[in-house]
Amino acid sequence: MTKCSTEAFLKGINNGTFNSQKSKIYAYIKRNPNHTIEDIKFFSTGMRESSITARVSDLLDMGVIKITGQFESKVSKVSKLVIVTDPKEIEQLAKDRNRSKKNHAIKRLLKEDISDETRDVLLTELSA
Repeated sequence: MTKCSTEAFLKGINNGTFNSQKSKIYAYIKRNPNHTIEDIKFFSTGMRESSITARVSDLLDMGVIKITGQFESKVSKVSKLVIVTDPKEIEQLAKDRNRSKKNHAIKRLLKEDISDETRDVLLTELSA
């Protein structure tokens, strides 16, 4: 998401014009810092876990929320989420997340049966 669209999203949230799943989850995290996806699932009605997870991922991609810690539940690791308000931090988090997702995709491709030329290109991208 671009900086302008992130700003438009935050403006829409603040003035109450957005009523999407993403905006509802953002508002929930704003009211309940350090809650988890499991908390959101438990307290929000009408949203499937897959929708919640996808919208949290969107918000992480935008940089408007961040993970502040993790703890082990009986089933898996659970991340605590908080709202980010500093524009510079939002921008940096979005860049870092984009880079991380790109690197993850490249590493996954490197495990595949690919040509040496493609492998060299991917390794160059990974080191950039």
